[in-house]
Amino acid sequence: MHFGGVDVVELAERFGTPLIVTDEARVRENFRAYKEAFSAFKEEVAVVEDVEICYAVKANWSLAILRILATEGSGADVVSDFELKSAMLAGIPPQKIIFNGNAKSEDELRLAVETGVCVCLDSTDEADALSDVARFCKRG
Repeated sequence: MHFGGVDVVELAERFGTPLIVTDEARVRENFRAYKEAFSAFKEEVAVVEDVEICYAVKANWSLAILRILATEGSGADVVSDFELKSAMLAGIPPQKIIFNGNAKSEDELRLAVETGVCVCLDSTDEADALSDVARFCKRG
């Protein structure tokens, strides 16, 4: 049996099992297909200006996958400080990262402010908390 042109039995013998194998070429192909589809849509519908494709890091936070996507120009949708740090470590720039999800902690909001990522707010309480953290960071 082969995966991405590689014999998986040989991989299992070499690295042991269980083993997670990813086809880098397929990851790149899939990302480029999304990018192409949105580019075609942008040309078709004049209302759309720019589209940013953001990979949901919760789907797979492997640094190898994130690095591949970073080199393709992907952004990241993150829901925790761990995912945010992983995306940045992989080379995804802060301006391409969206911090999403509910019940963000004060530490997570502080990290978001310090790194300059976009924060998707889920409530007025969260907006107030973010405002407080931003004021504190500005003073500090």
